[in-house]
Amino acid sequence: MKLLVVGLLGLLAAERIGCDNVAEPSPPNGSDTTSQNFSISTWEYGDGYESSWASSAWVFDQNNIWITGYFPDTVGGPPHNILRWDGAKWNGYGRFFNSSGINCIWSLDSSHVYLADGLVIIYGDGFFSRPDFTRLPWSSGQSVDYVWASSDKNVWGVGASGCVVHYDGIEWKKIACDTTVNFHSITGSPNSGVAYATGWTFDYVTYVVRLAGDSVEILLTGGNSDQSIIMPGSLLRYENELWVTGSRIRLFQPTTRSLSTFYTPSVYTTPIAMAAPNDIFMAESYYGSTVLLHFNGARFNEFQVSTASTFWSLPQIVDTKLSQDRLV
Repeated sequence: MKLLVVGLLGLLAAERIGCDNVAEPSPPNGSDTTSQNFSISTWEYGDGYESSWASSAWVFDQNNIWITGYFPDTVGGPPHNILRWDGAKWNGYGRFFNSSGINCIWSLDSSHVYLADGLVIIYGDGFFSRPDFTRLPWSSGQSVDYVWASSDKNVWGVGASGCVVHYDGIEWKKIACDTTVNFHSITGSPNSGVAYATGWTFDYVTYVVRLAGDSVEILLTGGNSDQSIIMPGSLLRYENELWVTGSRIRLFQPTTRSLSTFYTPSVYTTPIAMAAPNDIFMAESYYGSTVLLHFNGARFNEFQVSTASTFWSLPQIVDTKLSQDRLV
C-alpha cells in the first residue's frame, strides 16, 4: 500500500499562510493566539504493492525533515527505516535496522538524535550507533518504543511490559516498573528534566507516571470510568499542565494529580505536538476520516485532511523540541 505523508506547512515551515479572501474564524486572533489559516499538502510514497508506514517525524529545518517507520524501496533496493526531506524530495536515509520499523524519534539538535525500534538507536555526526543493553535485566515482552531527552545526560525510553530505561550521561540503567503496563507516550520538561509517560494495562487501566532520577512514580491509575479511558498521546504544555489525548483532550496536573476534560473532539485523537503553548496540533482518525486538530490559545479547530482509499495510517504530527522559555 502507499503511504500518504501529510505536510502542514504552517508547522513544517514555521509560517502561516494568510489569505485575503478568507476570513479568520471568530473570535479574531489576539496577541495570545495564533492563526488557523494553514496550507496543507500531501505526498505519496510507495508503489502500491508493499505496505509502508510512518510512526514519527522530526523537523530540523525546512530542508532536513525525518520520518521514521518502514519504507520499502521503490526501485528494488533495500528498504528504509528513515525517509529524509532535503528541501526538494524524499529519500531513504541511513542504514536499514529492522522490518518492524523505527517507532519514535526525539532530537536535541541535528547531532543528538535518539530513535526507538525496540531498543535505542543514537545518531550523531553522521553515524548511527546502539548502546549496549545486553547487561540490562530484561523481562519477557519488553521493548523500548518511545524516547525523550532533556539533554545528552538525561535520556529516557519507555515501552511494552513496563519497560523503562534511563541514561544519565555515564551509563544506561533499567528502571523497575509494573510489567503489566504498556507505555505509549513520553514527554517532559527541558527545564527540570522530569519526564512523564502514559500507558495502560491489557484490561485498559490507565497509568500516568513521573520519571525522575532513576525512579518511576505512579501519579495516576484508572480508578473510575473517566480515568480508565486510555491516553495514547501526551504533551507537557506547562510545568504543571500535562495534556493527554484519546476520545477527549484532558488536562492532568502532576502536583495535585487531578484530571479534567478540556475538549471533546469529533473523533479519536492520538499524536500531539506543540510549537508553542498557543500553537498545539493533534491528529484524529476514525474509519477513513482523518483530520488535524489545532488549538491556537483560544479555541480548537478541525481541518479535514484525507478520506482517500490509499490512506493507510494516521499521519504523525511533527514533534518539536520545546525551548527553555516555553515552559513556565
